[in-house]
Amino acid sequence: MMFRELNERYYALLERLGVKDQDLRAEYFYDLIDKYSQPYRAYHNISHIARCLSLFDLIPEGTTRYPDELEFAIFYHDIFHFPWSGKNEELSAEYAEWIAAYNLNIQTYSTIGYIINSTKKHGGGSMAADLMCDIDLSILGAPPDEFAIYNQQIKEEYTEVFPITLYRAERLEVMNKFYNRTIRGGLFKTILFADMFQEQAKENLTKLLY
Repeated sequence: MMFRELNERYYALLERLGVKDQDLRAEYFYDLIDKYSQPYRAYHNISHIARCLSLFDLIPEGTTRYPDELEFAIFYHDIFHFPWSGKNEELSAEYAEWIAAYNLNIQTYSTIGYIINSTKKHGGGSMAADLMCDIDLSILGAPPDEFAIYNQQIKEEYTEVFPITLYRAERLEVMNKFYNRTIRGGLFKTILFADMFQEQAKENLTKLLY
C-alpha cells in the first residue's frame, strides 16, 4: 500500500467519521506519518500499518458494528512505540482518543481507545477488539520468510536499547506464551483469522523455539 493510497484512505475514513476540515485531516495524517517514520522503528512503522489495513480489508462486511472505529484504531495502535516503555498501548490509545475526542462523539472515541488498549495483552473483549488483536498477531502466522524478517526487525528495535542477553530472555518468554496459546488453539480470537493463520503460526513458533 503506497503513501498516496494511505493518504486517500485516511482522509476518507476521517470524513466518514465526521472530520470535514481538509487542513485538519492533512495535519493529522502528516503527524501520523512522522511518528511512524521514527528511525528506530524497524518493524512498528507505516509498513506494519499498511499490512494491518490489508488484513482489515479481508473482514466481511457486518462482522463488527464498529468498522470505522476499528480502522481508526489500526492507524493509531502503535503511534507510540518506545522499546523501553511498558505503556505504549495506553499512550497510543490516549493519543487516538485525544484526536477523536476533538472531533467525534464520546462513544466513538471511547470505542477506539478500548480497541487499542486490547492489544496490550491481546485479550480482545469485543468483536472489534478481537479483530484488532488477531490482525496484530497475524504476523506470527506469516509465511516463513516474512516471519524471519519480522523477527529480525523486532531484534533490531529492541537491541538498540537492551543488551542482547536481556532481549533474548524477554523475547523467549513472550514467544513461549504465544506458542502455548497456539498449542491450545487460542492464539486467534476469531474463526476468520484462525483459519488463515493458526497452523502456520504453530509451525513458525515451533521452529523458532525448538
